[in-house]
Amino acid sequence: MKLRPLLALLVSLAIGASPALVNAWASTDPDAATLFGTKLTTIQQTGGTATAAVTTASVGADVLRGASGNVGVNIAAGALNAQANQIALISSPAADVNTLQDAHAAASVSGSSTASLGAGALAHVSGNVGVNIVSGAGNVQSNALVVH
Repeated sequence: MKLRPLLALLVSLAIGASPALVNAWASTDPDAATLFGTKLTTIQQTGGTATAAVTTASVGADVLRGASGNVGVNIAAGALNAQANQIALISSPAADVNTLQDAHAAASVSGSSTASLGAGALAHVSGNVGVNIVSGAGNVQSNALVVH
């Protein structure tokens, strides 16, 4: 069964030391089926040491207003943060979603870190929306969706 592709709109914004932001989209096109199979796996590892001063990351007002389809937004300020938004379209009757998040970090944030999504952002959005907003140090976040 062929599925129509989703509109994939993926945004990542990171300010700070060693950010790891991932947006992934997998299709069940027959050519890609052997590559993606029936699993959606997320492995996020963040580690090390970092020192960050005042950091700010933001997505402005009315950004993505009225968007439709698959929307993934990652906003990170600080140090050693990892975020992921993933979607997989599969035609099999069952699927596995596996998420491994491992944070081993020694971080120092002097001052303040701020991550924000502006007023009206994502207003009137339809479809799958995954948003990760993080500030500070050593945070890992993941949004995963499997569509049969």
